[in-house]
Amino acid sequence: MCGKSYNKAEGVYIYTDALGNRIKPDYLSGEFPKFLEKNGFRRMRYHDLRHTNASLLIGQGVDGATVSKRLGHANVAITLKTYTHAIKEHDREAADEKQKITTKIIKENC
Repeated sequence: MCGKSYNKAEGVYIYTDALGNRIKPDYLSGEFPKFLEKNGFRRMRYHDLRHTNASLLIGQGVDGATVSKRLGHANVAITLKTYTHAIKEHDREAADEKQKITTKIIKENC
């Protein structure tokens, strides 16, 4: 596509520009707001996607150690401290489910 000017040395990266150079993190941060506006989404930071990802994974019951590893945290304690809001919501849902099961058992046996 770009002939001899294409940077083949960077070929092992997933995100490269038209010349084969690595896309710098600042590029994504700069382009993300433009993408959101163009597509009618509310304004947010690119980094917010990371938090959304972690919250959704925890909310779906993925264990903290797995989420921590995917985020590159040094240990699971960092993940659990940062995402306690998602864990509390998941715990609330678990408590509701336990209540439904307990109520069903009582009704069936009384």
